[in-house]
Amino acid sequence: MKELAAARGADLLVVDSGDMHDGNGLSDGFPEGGVDGHETNKIFARMPYDALAIGNHELYKYPITLDVYKNFAPKWKGRYLTSNVNITMVSPSGQVTNVPVGERYAKFTTSQGRKVTALGVLFNFVNYARNTTVQEPELLVAEKWFQDVIEEEPDFFLLLGHMAVYEDNWPVVFAAIRERHPQTPIFIFGGHTHIRDCVMLDDRSMALESGRYMETVGWMSATLPSKGKDMKFSRRYLDNNRVTYQASINYHTNTTATTFDTPGGLAITRSLYDLVAKFNLGTTFGVVPQDYYLDRLNEFGAYSQSVTDDDAFVASRYNAWRKKQYESFSGSLVDSEGKPLTLGYVTTDQCPGGPGDDTPHRPIPIFDAPGYVGHSNVIPSAAKQTMVDVIFLNFFLADIVKAANELRAEAHWDVSRWMPRNITVEDAAVYGDLESNQVFGKSGGMRGLRYLCLTLKLFGKEKAFPRLPTARDQLRPTNTTDQKRKLRNCKLELGDIMVRSKPGQVKQSKWASVPAAEKTGDTRAPRPSAVKANNDPARNGATHMSPLIQ
Repeated sequence: MKELAAARGADLLVVDSGDMHDGNGLSDGFPEGGVDGHETNKIFARMPYDALAIGNHELYKYPITLDVYKNFAPKWKGRYLTSNVNITMVSPSGQVTNVPVGERYAKFTTSQGRKVTALGVLFNFVNYARNTTVQEPELLVAEKWFQDVIEEEPDFFLLLGHMAVYEDNWPVVFAAIRERHPQTPIFIFGGHTHIRDCVMLDDRSMALESGRYMETVGWMSATLPSKGKDMKFSRRYLDNNRVTYQASINYHTNTTATTFDTPGGLAITRSLYDLVAKFNLGTTFGVVPQDYYLDRLNEFGAYSQSVTDDDAFVASRYNAWRKKQYESFSGSLVDSEGKPLTLGYVTTDQCPGGPGDDTPHRPIPIFDAPGYVGHSNVIPSAAKQTMVDVIFLNFFLADIVKAANELRAEAHWDVSRWMPRNITVEDAAVYGDLESNQVFGKSGGMRGLRYLCLTLKLFGKEKAFPRLPTARDQLRPTNTTDQKRKLRNCKLELGDIMVRSKPGQVKQSKWASVPAAEKTGDTRAPRPSAVKANNDPARNGATHMSPLIQ
């Protein structure tokens, strides 16, 4: 596509707006001693990106941020942009420094000779790991280095970052540039809220957000007329699959199923399969015999297929954006040839030019799902004085507490003997010393973290914690039968959830509160106060498809 653009005298820039870590076994399924995303970053590094930005998922754990700083950002030779994100380092001489993870900005000239000033801005993220910092966008634009960078007028400003294009801080950055350059085109590529969206902050700018999980590639096209002349914009949301790119009618690659593949693309495919084998992601735990849905039919979401190690890392919840699509849809359910449209996104955004979806769809049904589902036979009446452990992830602690208290209020029988008062988060305690990486044979889990179990004791008299297998017991199973046996021994069944602990520390005290550092997402210590990003102007230099500049 870059070659096709060049033949037309146009620039095609490929950019990424962050979050390359977490989500499935390819990034999260690394063996003990590895770093989340290290291997997949090697594959991303083969892509022809012109600029990239950091996301919040690169900042939950310091080793991940450090790996990005040392091994990933340098590959992009000044094009990995972290305008408001720093990492604290200790030099070999013992000197502590606070430096950008990548580069603050980049100035470059396109293949067609157009001058670009690019910045990468993260939203005001507060749950970053210790020894990393995120500067508020309002403070960023007041920095002297920022003002110096935008002083010179380019042919256009390229702003990319992991931040929603609607109702977030892009207008702050936009306004700072507009104050200096009222007519200069500004192209913004955002992210984080997982939706397809487009906003025009004025008639010489466009802000595009392109979905989630690599489902969507956003396409923005614009002309660059002389000052005072009208600009023309267009945008498309491409379903990220082979058919989309092959379809000549959609002006993408003008290829067929037999001519689409390139040597580089086939090499990436082989690398992905090699990574599946290296991380043993094909291990089958069981088979889901039929389709289940979380909110399409008011049932739990799992698809009929073998459940492998990779699926254990994948969880997806639909959001209010999708619900709005479904409830407001009034279009046709068939295409121009009368064939039924496939299920998919039906996007309504705030940019002119009609629907932005590259492929027409009918919306996926979505219904309200309850916050919790009860079952009358969970606790047999004859055993209501027996202690019951409710095990869950601390990520859902507040939700579990709320659900338990609501159930207590709605109970049709007297529960005061077993639950004499409403519970609070302080009533939770760590359950055993098992971490999720011992269960899955990984150092992974939600957001690439390690977890222990929390428990709430809701019925009967308090009793001592049972012993769960320790890390030494949890060597990686050698076969599927052994795997299932160990899972049963760990009492980790469907619906069980685990909570992260501090490395090297297992809390066994009963009814212990969750440490503040665990609540904020930090694995080491309570978070220090925010520190301004280093304003050293010497650190210069510096998945969407960016403007097709004509």
